[in-house]
Amino acid sequence: MSERWVELVVTGAHGEALPFVHGWLAARGAVGPVFDAEDEGVDIASLRERVAEMIGKRETSHLLTGGASAPLVREALASDEARRLGLALTGERPLAGAAFEFHIRTQSQGQFQRLRQLLTRPPAGARLADGAQFTEKRHDEGAEQGVYAPVTPYEGRGRGRIEGEIPAVLQLWRACQVEELVNTGAPVLFEDSAS
Repeated sequence: MSERWVELVVTGAHGEALPFVHGWLAARGAVGPVFDAEDEGVDIASLRERVAEMIGKRETSHLLTGGASAPLVREALASDEARRLGLALTGERPLAGAAFEFHIRTQSQGQFQRLRQLLTRPPAGARLADGAQFTEKRHDEGAEQGVYAPVTPYEGRGRGRIEGEIPAVLQLWRACQVEELVNTGAPVLFEDSAS
């Protein structure tokens, strides 16, 4: 069974919330998954938050945490230390999972096979959504060259969506970020409507 995850909305100086929470947890011998959504590439801030930050009114962080860590993170943000730093927990939303879309295109069969394997065998907790497409085209090397561009002997393309548990999806999204042949959309979080 997967852990329950939450998004915690924290106001305060940008870049302060996550280090504070990590330090607070470490000082109490607790460890657990806590991520800053923005640092993980999730485009989560509302238009209101973006405008407020542009004019200097306030800054907002969106922390993602799950399992046994969630109550401890709430406790950290309610502490006197957090208040002294100007941090305040201002909102919370239960999360059901995450997803991102990808697109690959290469003229190397070896690279295509490697990237296809990366995306079709995601880490435990993530999966390739139905409807993904991977195609390979081979052109006869003796074929006529194009007028404006040469015809390559091979082209591999793929597109689809990875979805599942937040840590697994973010792990694969990070792995794709170092691959120059994989274009990804920003990870998207799904609210848990059952909560």
